[in-house]
Amino acid sequence: MKKLILLFTLFCIFSLKSFSQDAMIGEIKLFAGNFAPRGWAFCEGQLLQISVHSALFSILGTQYGGDGRTTFALPDLRDAVPISASNTRKQGSVVNGANFKIDNTQSSATVKTVSLRYIIALNGFYPSRN
Repeated sequence: MKKLILLFTLFCIFSLKSFSQDAMIGEIKLFAGNFAPRGWAFCEGQLLQISVHSALFSILGTQYGGDGRTTFALPDLRDAVPISASNTRKQGSVVNGANFKIDNTQSSATVKTVSLRYIIALNGFYPSRN
């Protein structure tokens, strides 16, 4: 009986681990917390050391800033909304669109919002190209 319980316990442990998904380096998510979880950083344009985050630098390069020798920057996504990149619009470009304004005449029941912050994975598995 003890062997059966041990076998069942080991099966549960290994099957739960197989269903979990590790983050890809450079993956960006929305997060509702007021802290960045371990292995993640807020997307607020901060500079990182290439020597510490070489894998992430190989994905982002200097498209968001940094000198490319010792530092690179994370994207600054404060007050940003996601929009897809295309052949005519490269990653990191700014798109001018319609203005959205909430004034005092609108009640809170009209427009509901939630404050979320973008986080980027500093660690994880390196994404393959195919």
